[in-house]
Amino acid sequence: MINKFTSGILNAAATLDPNLGLYVNVMRNGVADAQVIAEDLADLFPDFFYIKKALGQNAKQIDVYKVRTMRKNADQELIELIAQQGLDELGKINGDPRITRLGDFLREKSWDEIPNLLSLAKGELMIVGPRPRSINDWSAYPAEHRDICLQVMPGCLPSIYADLPQTVSEQIKSNERFVERYLKDPIATTVDYSARATWNLARKKVKNR
Repeated sequence: MINKFTSGILNAAATLDPNLGLYVNVMRNGVADAQVIAEDLADLFPDFFYIKKALGQNAKQIDVYKVRTMRKNADQELIELIAQQGLDELGKINGDPRITRLGDFLREKSWDEIPNLLSLAKGELMIVGPRPRSINDWSAYPAEHRDICLQVMPGCLPSIYADLPQTVSEQIKSNERFVERYLKDPIATTVDYSARATWNLARKKVKNR
């Protein structure tokens, strides 16, 4: 049994971060609900970290290191889910069921992006820039837009985190605006976009957009 003091702390944690609510409930109810966490971990492990093949500057193929936030075989479900559930204004699947509960928590904190630092160290990503995308991902965008974005390295921080566009067309304009500014003044552009993106992350305005 959890005493009243501990229960109060758990309630406060769940109030501050609703994503913790599920796990708070598990702690209250004990072993009977332990399968909730076990199912999440089974979805994510043993492939908790994986390598995504993406296109870098000048369309060179690069490795992007990721934390898995979706259940296994998520890529194979993509086309069927698009047909079933449609896309939102940002081009994401509505209520994407492939994202695990633990994965949603990691995305909320943007912790799933941390392994990008490995690609930064390898010189394949820069601090801020267009989101790294695979060949298949880019096929959903106009070829002209892809060619503009691939003039520069993708970023650990997606440049759209600074502007927070609300539609796919706004995302395209945001990316192209970044590239145009970066090619003219890379240092000032990096400082500006990094500061605004970090500020939006700190204010929780960003959730893996």
